Amino acid sequence: MMKKIFCGIALVAGLASCTEDFTDWKSPQHNDAEEVLPQTVLMVEPTESAIDFTAETREYIQLFTANLQADEYTVILSGDETTTNTATLTANANGEIAASDIQAAVAEVYGGGPEERTLYAKVLAKIFLESQGIYVDTEATSFSFKANLPAGAVYDSEPVLYLTGNNYGWGNPWVPLIPVNTWERPDYAYVSWIIIYLHENEEFKFAPQQGWGGDFGFEANIDDKAGMNPQNSGGNIKVGNPGWYLIAVENNPDDGPTVTFYKPNIYLIGDTSPAEWSCSESGLFTVPDSETGTFVSPAFVKDGAVRMCVQFGDVDWWRTEFVVKNGQIDFRGDGGDQEPRVSVLAGQRCYLNFSNGSGVYK
Repeated sequence: MMKKIFCGIALVAGLASCTEDFTDWKSPQHNDAEEVLPQTVLMVEPTESAIDFTAETREYIQLFTANLQADEYTVILSGDETTTNTATLTANANGEIAASDIQAAVAEVYGGGPEERTLYAKVLAKIFLESQGIYVDTEATSFSFKANLPAGAVYDSEPVLYLTGNNYGWGNPWVPLIPVNTWERPDYAYVSWIIIYLHENEEFKFAPQQGWGGDFGFEANIDDKAGMNPQNSGGNIKVGNPGWYLIAVENNPDDGPTVTFYKPNIYLIGDTSPAEWSCSESGLFTVPDSETGTFVSPAFVKDGAVRMCVQFGDVDWWRTEFVVKNGQIDFRGDGGDQEPRVSVLAGQRCYLNFSNGSGVYK
């Protein structure tokens, strides 16, 4: 306990002693020294300099070792000057973190995309001092490592239709469309869709595989519900008005192919959406002006499992749903429920980049 004795204050000058013989001045008046806690300097040694998530197969990655033992460590990841986003992870006593959590954190800091990124890691821990019977907070000097995410979107079932054109080297590459879920609706086996940016005067067509054969363009039944103003250019579909579109294609061999152009409406749906379980205006994402821009969701109204979809014709929303996992847009397609569900926090939004198949929640 800090102690201090005040004997008095001289009104004119000097100090007055508490005793007449000034003997009390022989012992210096001062604060007792406070007890000093033992040194608790946390030092970590990074064990990874670069993580390639395009080839990574480990379930857990040891990111560091530490000189002080803790039950768990908090790791705060930040990026370079291009972003102010951060992500918080929990490492076990060995400095290990689930690889999927690190991958998702890289996407949270930088967004998606295949570029190599630099991450800065700050490690914090509560260390128990046995001699004192207390916990103290400590943190280590930051270290850095590099990481790169996979490119492109993920498809939970194999595509059944592809697009190519002069913007894609006429077959290099073939761009996959997303199959509509066929559960109890076998007639949907021929229906696919895509959100895509169409360039001015771009020409394109479709094929049921990544190669020529059975391909079709303007000979299909064309239905323009979005003002794209498609033109015929030697049998190819030529873009009249550039911009973002949802293209739905039914390639039924009995009836011939149908290509329909819709506005690129993406809906947040479910418990986290202000529209709840309906595809209505309050759940709409904003649409970017540029090819590289992002679609942005409304703010999530509560913590919970996120769901997104497009809707066209009489197709149920869950037949076209998708989520973002580990920085990539993951399309359900003709697959089952996307388990485990991805949880988000109230107040966050989803940002989708369809030009490179990436996304992030923040």
